[in-house]
Amino acid sequence: MRLFAVICFVGGVAALGTLAVRRSNKRPWTMLDTGLSFVGMAGVVTGLILLFNRLQ
Repeated sequence: MRLFAVICFVGGVAALGTLAVRRSNKRPWTMLDTGLSFVGMAGVVTGLILLFNRLQ
């Protein structure tokens, strides 16, 4: 379970990093950017919740 949490967190950070690079290049906003922001935030939040869950 911890490995899954780390994979979610790293994947979320990678998606947000990709979004930051796309935004810094002044590309027009597309559905890919919307997906990257959703996947990034969901991955980071899910990873943190699973990593720091004290009820396991």
